[in-house]
Amino acid sequence: MRIGKRLVAAVMLASAVAGVALTAAPAQAAVKPNTNNTKIDFGRMKSVPWSTVTLPDGTACPGGHIEEMTGPKDGEWGAAVHDGLFYQVNEGAIADVTGDGYPDQLVRYSCTVLNTNIGFHFFYLYSFYKTPYGPELRPIHRRFITSSYADETGAGKWTTAFVSVTDGAVDVGHTLDTQPGVLVRRTFTPTETPIGMVADRPLPDYPQADTAPPTE
Repeated sequence: MRIGKRLVAAVMLASAVAGVALTAAPAQAAVKPNTNNTKIDFGRMKSVPWSTVTLPDGTACPGGHIEEMTGPKDGEWGAAVHDGLFYQVNEGAIADVTGDGYPDQLVRYSCTVLNTNIGFHFFYLYSFYKTPYGPELRPIHRRFITSSYADETGAGKWTTAFVSVTDGAVDVGHTLDTQPGVLVRRTFTPTETPIGMVADRPLPDYPQADTAPPTE
């Protein structure tokens, strides 16, 4: 297995193969709406969208290209084991979050210490389109939403209880160790400059939950 030190994100892999620009949506004549809401198998793209993240126990989790990523399996859209770490890519729901008439898909990437709950789960929204010829789908934009922190207790400082995509927004619920029994609900909406997702309010006590993992 080989994990590159530079980022080779799923969106870059797919777009490079298709020759699709990453900075803007394709011309209207070059794409068609994904009317049947077909999902992209991100696990088969063999990558995670960060360079290196530090897990709650101090373990470094390298990112980029993951040669042995496989999927789907047991409801996972991708999984790999390397050097005591477990990588996972999970299928997400689809909605027109950005309001451009094209589908957007929720994707969760995880890195945990093997056989434990210690790690992070990162939630992203991908916008994608059909290629001009054939049924293939290609992701165009990637927007980070939020994260979930897990430690040796299986819970963590902040834990994502749910992430729900709807037309025009992403609804998120967090639980916090500082507010037992309270579900903190927030709504994220898309921005274009820069491309991303912005919450209607910061997460109490742990605003870093909404900071994307580093890329190179």
